[in-house]
Amino acid sequence: MSAPDLMRVIHSFTDDSAVIRIEGLAKPVRMLHLTDTHLRFFDERDGERYEGCVTYTKRIEKVHRERGTEPDPVKPFRDSMSRAVDETLDLLALTGDIIHFPSPVNVEFVCEQIATLGVPAMYTCGNHDVHYTDEPVNKEIRLTRLAALQPLHNGDPDCAAREIGGIRFITVDNSIPQLSRKQVDFVHAQLAMGQPTVVLFHWPLSLPTLRDAIIDMLGSPPMMGDPDWSSESRDHWQTTADTPETLEFVHAVTTAPNVVAAFCGHVHFAHADSINTRAVQYVTAPGHDKGRRLVEFRPL
Repeated sequence: MSAPDLMRVIHSFTDDSAVIRIEGLAKPVRMLHLTDTHLRFFDERDGERYEGCVTYTKRIEKVHRERGTEPDPVKPFRDSMSRAVDETLDLLALTGDIIHFPSPVNVEFVCEQIATLGVPAMYTCGNHDVHYTDEPVNKEIRLTRLAALQPLHNGDPDCAAREIGGIRFITVDNSIPQLSRKQVDFVHAQLAMGQPTVVLFHWPLSLPTLRDAIIDMLGSPPMMGDPDWSSESRDHWQTTADTPETLEFVHAVTTAPNVVAAFCGHVHFAHADSINTRAVQYVTAPGHDKGRRLVEFRPL
């Protein structure tokens, strides 16, 4: 592999695919990126949260029917996983809000689907994975849900990494979305290995063309590292001003010479724009609306 600061990377993409050519890569690697499926399984094990799940599900299904969109997120998820069987994947990357609340049956269903596919998977949480719809989302609530979500992570839910075909894939949980010292130190250590690196998280980084598109759609920029995201809007999204650790993470991802791509979701539309001269941030369309992105990393 060439020294990281000399590594050439070339991107080409559509809304549902990407080809990333990396100088020095020995062999192709294929990844399927899924995000924001918002699966809504629940049962009596949800206890006092059960009625909240019922109420939310009725409301969101009514919204989908009025819009003429698919009210059942299970159908597109099953379809995407069925297609994946024939796509010769090396990795399934799941970047949050795959489930809409941390119910046992939601977790069981996704784990069964991953096991059936039989492909290495990396999972990181979004804001909906870690809380029920009738409770707040914050650091304390997230911590109470990690045990229930552990089967999805099969490792450290905060951050994890694995090497596949000469590429280092890193997950970072930004579901709150502020990061901890532990997570930032982990990212620095992984980047120091010098391999081509792909970072997987839920809330996107604030980048110029994505920022404009999100504001057009949502009226505010719910992204990491956005300098002009108002305190009023942050309150609405149940988050605070970016911490020094969060900003340090943003700086690391946007400046490291060996980061080749980031994959995320959260904003429910497909987008891609440059992080720097080598890397691109890919936002994939939501899985509940048939969104998916098949990615091929190829030698250059």
